[in-house]
Amino acid sequence: MFAPIPITAKDAGARLGVSDITIRTWGSRYSARKLGSVGRRVFYDLADLLIIDLLIRRDIPIPPRPEERDLIRLEIQLGGELPESRQTSA
Repeated sequence: MFAPIPITAKDAGARLGVSDITIRTWGSRYSARKLGSVGRRVFYDLADLLIIDLLIRRDIPIPPRPEERDLIRLEIQLGGELPESRQTSA
């Protein structure tokens, strides 16, 4: 659906302002899209990590599969709304 943007955990962490350990945690916790590896370096899809980061910062539940997050990306690109936050309005 989208062209992947390869990035290492270290570089993604620096770009997103989180640690590389956090990025690797997202890889297992949220099934962040992994594009492959060279030696010990694992390459993630930056676009998927950006959506995960956005959803975390907005306190929105993170879909378990990258394909579901792709649909959220598409909705955003088409000018749509983000899913609802977990926070309830008082």
